[in-house]
Amino acid sequence: MIQGHHITYDPDWVVELNGIQHQTMTAIQRTKATPEAYAALTNFVHAVSYEWNKMRQELDMGEE
Repeated sequence: MIQGHHITYDPDWVVELNGIQHQTMTAIQRTKATPEAYAALTNFVHAVSYEWNKMRQELDMGEE
């Protein structure tokens, strides 16, 4: 199921996310800002970036 997720409301910026991605973003938004939470989110961003780049590489090389 695809859901719209507001990155910002002013200006309005909505992206489409699947259900699990939307749940993950909601959990992150509800997390209190602490140094530990920031470190955990930074690690998550690095992991997502790695997988995103790996997928782009596979697409570029024709490996589907």
